[in-house]
Amino acid sequence: MGPLMHFLRVMAILRHEDELTLINAVRLDEAGEKALDALGRVKHLVCIGGHEMDNAYYAERYGTKLWALEGVGHARGLQTDNIFDESTELPIPGLRAVVFKHTKQPTAALLLERGDGVFFTCDCVQNWLNTERCSPTAKVAMRLMGFIKPAQTGPPWRKAMTPSGGSLRPDFERLPA
Repeated sequence: MGPLMHFLRVMAILRHEDELTLINAVRLDEAGEKALDALGRVKHLVCIGGHEMDNAYYAERYGTKLWALEGVGHARGLQTDNIFDESTELPIPGLRAVVFKHTKQPTAALLLERGDGVFFTCDCVQNWLNTERCSPTAKVAMRLMGFIKPAQTGPPWRKAMTPSGGSLRPDFERLPA
């Protein structure tokens, strides 16, 4: 986030046959890229929230297809290849979108319907148990902003996404249990 604000970011890597789909892409170091390349071919980027700072890098390096909600703008001239909504067949079988209807900006969660299911979110649900591997400034800021709690709606996200006089409760009630 800045010279003194360093904290962990998380991406998900899903594989179907030899194709990889990255959700909330995070740029890796050289060793991480070698490990990623060993998993398969990076073919798709799925943008479900506002963290897309590394999408252009992956699009340029791998020639990926970018999936995003309608109305999402991208940095560095990147264009959406596939606009998705709740009825769209995503690049991984069994992966479906739950699109938030009441947020100020487009956002979604993804559910991978395998076994008991795997749920992917951007900032709408966060699980910060500690500040390990965060810079000293980030450790203080994250505590002051109320981040360090298990499974919660991120306070800054909630503030930024809730319309004046509105509620996000209907969106959260639509999420799978």
